[in-house]
Amino acid sequence: MNTIKLLREGRGWSLAELAEVCGTYPQRIHRLELGQTKLKQSDILMLAEAFECSPNEIIGGEASPNHNINIKAHAITDKAMQEDKADSETIALPLDKRYANETRFAVVVADNSMNKTYPMDSILICIKISDNNSIPNNSHVIANKNHPTGNETIVRRYEKLLDGSIWLWPSSNDPHYQTPIELTTNSEYQIKAKVIASYRLE
Repeated sequence: MNTIKLLREGRGWSLAELAEVCGTYPQRIHRLELGQTKLKQSDILMLAEAFECSPNEIIGGEASPNHNINIKAHAITDKAMQEDKADSETIALPLDKRYANETRFAVVVADNSMNKTYPMDSILICIKISDNNSIPNNSHVIANKNHPTGNETIVRRYEKLLDGSIWLWPSSNDPHYQTPIELTTNSEYQIKAKVIASYRLE
């Protein structure tokens, strides 16, 4: 996969979002990814600054060292599963310098509740959060619900309304997954983590 596209998708950015960070147009980013436009020195520096990496990494040189990330759970609605063992499965991904001091873990999407954003088998890279007030609106979060036989893990879009109520929204074209969840003090679900990146295995 093209290095620029890999770095972009690793941060969960669309073409438009990367273009905005770089101060250019999505079409130009797309042409750079496809190799239709030759990388100039100014492009390399622009992208290195956007990704907070070395210029050498942009041109396909030595990348940031990979870090093993534990796959902790599978996100599937209405089904309790035992949390995966810490050493059961890992994936190696480049270190994102924005979260260098955070412990990252992975969740595998195992249902269609967010299939407009994360198709089945997407790998979500997450960091733990302890304060719901620190979550920006429209972030994607991981929430857990305890069952006698294990934990139900879901991924949803977070929204805090002006009245202070907090909702977790699906993003799906499946009729089974259309109902939002309101988080209250007595809610069965608790937010555990925020999604910071996603990957699809080819």
